[in-house]
Amino acid sequence: MDIKQLECFVNLSETLNFSATAQAMFISQPTVSNQIKQLEEEIGFELFKRTKREVELTKAGASFYEDIRDVIAQIHQSIVKAKNYAEKYDSTYVVAYESNFLAISFLSQIVARFNAKHPNILLDLKMTDFTRKNMLFLEKRVDFLFTVRDNVIDLPNTQYHELYRGKYVCVVSEDCALSQKKKIAYRDLETYNLILLNPIQSPEEMIQMEKRIMEECRSSPVLYTDNQLSGCTMAKCGLGVAIMPDFICIPDPTLCVIPLETEDFVPYGIVWHKDDKRKETDDLIQAAIDVYRSSRTE
Repeated sequence: MDIKQLECFVNLSETLNFSATAQAMFISQPTVSNQIKQLEEEIGFELFKRTKREVELTKAGASFYEDIRDVIAQIHQSIVKAKNYAEKYDSTYVVAYESNFLAISFLSQIVARFNAKHPNILLDLKMTDFTRKNMLFLEKRVDFLFTVRDNVIDLPNTQYHELYRGKYVCVVSEDCALSQKKKIAYRDLETYNLILLNPIQSPEEMIQMEKRIMEECRSSPVLYTDNQLSGCTMAKCGLGVAIMPDFICIPDPTLCVIPLETEDFVPYGIVWHKDDKRKETDDLIQAAIDVYRSSRTE
């Protein structure tokens, strides 16, 4: 089995026409037929049902297509990436982050500062959830993490530098009575549903904070949500008050984001391998520190 056979299979699965696939791949129609025949012989089952009038995928072929399509796309992306790397870059840093306002707002500035100093180093950005991100870091497939402190506090061989302290906020719809307040106290929440992030997917500090919120607002029903987008959507629909750190709020002009009266906060920062002594590593860390510091003075 080779990549040409798989490319031919994917294309034919989408065109269901041997002639169209031959034209798209700049090969002859008999070559397409031969590629598919060889592939079927190698994997041991039919991929297509063929008649004189039409071609259609078998059930096994349809299943194979769903999986192999993404594999082929990933191979092509990897080839392009490697080619660019070979032609332009001397080395690479892999930076992992979660989807939140801080990462979206500041990563581009950090990359720009670092690239101005090191144009021959590729910063490969990977957005992923904190569980997978930590696994990649432990396997040394990631050089830097942007994350909350609690997600990495138990990881071995790590260095952490705090960049930001996330304050807790309440997210409500425009027509909610709480939208007129400058700050919201726990007592203000007693008649509302509380929309909280699922503790299974939250770091320990946030879990403890949510427990304190429930202790303070015992009469308030709790609705759990799997992510901040869902939480903000629920608040927008008037289903309750979403409570979360400010840096994961989804910007939306139809939502009101109001500080919660609490001293609790969520530390957010950059993490790297303790044994990474490269000067360029220090430069990336400093770029992150400078960007976040300048944002606080604006």
